[in-house]
Amino acid sequence: MSQFVVTSGGTMTNLNERRSASLSAALTGNTHRVGTILTSDRGETVFERGATFPDRWRRLGANRWVNQQLAGGGDGERPNMVPIVEVTQRILTVDTGSSLQLNVRQGPGTVFNVVRTLRNGTTVVPTHSAPTIPRFAPGVTGEWFRIGTREWVARRNLRV
Repeated sequence: MSQFVVTSGGTMTNLNERRSASLSAALTGNTHRVGTILTSDRGETVFERGATFPDRWRRLGANRWVNQQLAGGGDGERPNMVPIVEVTQRILTVDTGSSLQLNVRQGPGTVFNVVRTLRNGTTVVPTHSAPTIPRFAPGVTGEWFRIGTREWVARRNLRV
């Protein structure tokens, strides 16, 4: 099984599920908001045939497919799903290295909205990590930790 967080490579606010790996396939009625974690029952990626750009599809389950690149125009630079991994839960402390508070964002990158802030010394328990993707965090390297539902913080601002 693989896990992904729904991001946005463009103006997308929701990711639609389809009944098969094609833009012409019927919708299942399920939509996933930015920041939602999805689990793929198989690690497969399927490329749609005959498309004008190389769509990549991820199977979530029987008759449940999502397009991994639709919001990003299919160029691979702006994916709408980022792979994540579960992390061993441990308590970490916020340490920004200054008097500034840590921004908690809706997704793993600086382009996501700030949902709240944390003061230095606050403890958090991350559940998942995601790599930094240049499109979502220009000039930032490292990884992001998920600390709650649609709540992500930069790893560089946390210490053991």
